[in-house]
Amino acid sequence: MRSFFSTFTLLGFIPGLLALPTNSDVHVGESLEKRGAPTTAPKGCLSVGSGSTYSTIASAIKALGSSKNDACIFIKGGTYKEQLTIDYAGALTLYGETADASNYKSNKVLITHGISSPAAGSLDASSTINIRVPNFKLYNINVENSFGNGAQAVAVTANADKLSFYGCSFLGYQDTLYVKTGTQYYSNCLIKGAVDYIFGDASAWFESCTVMSNGPGAITASSRTTSDESTWYVFNNANVVSDGTNLVGKVFLGRPWRVNARVMFQKSQLSNIINAAGWTEMADGATPKYYEYKNTGDGSNTSKRKWTINATGAISINTVLGDSYSSWVDQSGTGTVQSTASTSVAEVKSVAPAKSSAAKGPVCTPVAAGSASKDDAPAIYAAIQKCGNGGTVVIPAGKTYYLNTVLNFDGCKSCVFQLDGTLKASDDLAYWEGKTAILYLKNIPGLKFTGAGVIDGNGQKAWDRFATDSTYSPTLFYIDGGHDINMHGWKMINPPNVFHSVKGNALNIAYSNLNMSAISTSKNEPKNTDGKSPSFLFNLRPKLIKT
Repeated sequence: MRSFFSTFTLLGFIPGLLALPTNSDVHVGESLEKRGAPTTAPKGCLSVGSGSTYSTIASAIKALGSSKNDACIFIKGGTYKEQLTIDYAGALTLYGETADASNYKSNKVLITHGISSPAAGSLDASSTINIRVPNFKLYNINVENSFGNGAQAVAVTANADKLSFYGCSFLGYQDTLYVKTGTQYYSNCLIKGAVDYIFGDASAWFESCTVMSNGPGAITASSRTTSDESTWYVFNNANVVSDGTNLVGKVFLGRPWRVNARVMFQKSQLSNIINAAGWTEMADGATPKYYEYKNTGDGSNTSKRKWTINATGAISINTVLGDSYSSWVDQSGTGTVQSTASTSVAEVKSVAPAKSSAAKGPVCTPVAAGSASKDDAPAIYAAIQKCGNGGTVVIPAGKTYYLNTVLNFDGCKSCVFQLDGTLKASDDLAYWEGKTAILYLKNIPGLKFTGAGVIDGNGQKAWDRFATDSTYSPTLFYIDGGHDINMHGWKMINPPNVFHSVKGNALNIAYSNLNMSAISTSKNEPKNTDGKSPSFLFNLRPKLIKT
């Protein structure tokens, strides 16, 4: 076997003082709190229900006026016969009273209205709740269109970007949940209906949801129109069941409302209600992309499926919602102060670091999931969000954190990132294809990135691919704009492409005592790590040793 080894130590280099090219790659008033208990209103929230200031949800929303501040409303247990349009200009959260915020089963709030789309004049107009603004969250509330069988009748129209729903129930018969546009996240929810009861053109992730049919028909009706649209429906760890009606073999996973529908059921429990064909027809000339992966249950056999693509791997949440999803998806899934581990986000604990570098503010240590198959980037990002404004984020010695998705540093402002453990990137070439970087710092106003730890780019597969495909090019550590970023003491190994890149109007970017090495175990040399490529950072020329 031949191996290639490239290494050097970078001492006292300050590119911000060397005028790097700016356009080229050298490589409502009161503060709000999350709820402490699911039975009481969080501080700063308006309250609706018995003994509260507001008797209806609509009156509480109206009371928010034209403000653009973040706002929240707590709804006490009861049945509210209302039809709501959410168009408040700020980020609005609605909490429902419940005994257990982790799912829908103990919810005490029902919002109900009953009108069909033909009677109302449109799908949106029939909605019990019509959401028309981004950054809206709904917790532990049951929403019903009580019209029943006979016509389209929507419970919720989700018609905006970055909408998220936690422990909610959506109840109807035909066209229950209209995932109309934008990116949307559903966690531990119940979605109930019979015909096309999850439909629309949004990119939506359904995490650990119960999908319940109360009549024969298709569950999904994706309206993805063109093949270049990035939208997906992904059902991850779903439970697909009947409401007790005998529906054996009478339910389909979906049908294409538009010709390029795209849906994935993965790691889900599919009961015997699912027809052996799996999917059925709707739009003429449709060429849908219907995927299934590692599902179980009596309805999971794909041998007689129509259209099914047996996927070789699961779809990631980043593919569906984008790399910044953890900035708007609740880290706890319950709207409470405490954070708990889940498949997509992990707990953040505030603890003292083993050795922190001048920590003056709050200190956070994200909890590593402990497995290369589980992404730790969201947990680290959550720690940055929590402690990044003048505080410290600690990656402790002896711990490995796996980066299966891009690690963004948004939220870091004059913060310290104390790296004493290891950050290790995945070698999933399909995911990293087209990504700018593994660690991405965009317009960060002050960061001290220090410690004795390691950033491992895990680049062997990338180097082997680069031998035949030169388009694969994620940088390991990428600075895009920002200022006063100081990096000292840690080690970088095996980047898939370049170690460090700087672009934009980045100023005062200081590197000192960094050790960088790249070792290939195949005939293919590490890409852009030998100083010979014009894209190599700073045109450094370490010695290349071949053995």
